[in-house]
Amino acid sequence: MLARPRAAYTLVEFLLVAFMVAVLGAIGVAALHDARAKKDLARCKSNLNQLGKAQILYADENNDKFPRCEGVEYLATLYRTGCEDDSSHFVCPATGDAPDGEALAAGREEGTSFRAYDNCDAYLANRGGWHCGTGLPTRIVMISDRSGRHHDGAYNVLFPDGHVEAISEDDPDKKWALGPLRESEE
Repeated sequence: MLARPRAAYTLVEFLLVAFMVAVLGAIGVAALHDARAKKDLARCKSNLNQLGKAQILYADENNDKFPRCEGVEYLATLYRTGCEDDSSHFVCPATGDAPDGEALAAGREEGTSFRAYDNCDAYLANRGGWHCGTGLPTRIVMISDRSGRHHDGAYNVLFPDGHVEAISEDDPDKKWALGPLRESEE
């Protein structure tokens, strides 16, 4: 009786399949990481947009003026006055920080991952537009990420006119905004 050949894979075939699975897995993991980073960037911009609406609400209730303070106290004022009562809007999801309304209300840094700047001369003028004594409303940083490290060197920035923009440290056209952003990390 003749022996029938066994149907088996050779070592080379097995290693080739294992290599292909590893390569496809690496591509999938990289794609998931990129998608998560984009999601966090979009949520961070959305949170800053909400804070922009809160500062407009605050100005509407306070003779068209923003809070007269800076840093975490500015953000705490928006929270304590109820202009923005969702503490999750004060945190960038890319930082991994948990929202802490109690710390925010007390004016402590751990209550937020954002930074507000001293721009007390920016205010609503006749409800028709923005007046900013230091320049154009599209060139004044009101609130930003405290650090650009969690967005691959880009900071999400809120301007007085309400728009939010990601500003990269590598963008030569946005050098004017990087001074205050870098100072906030020190």
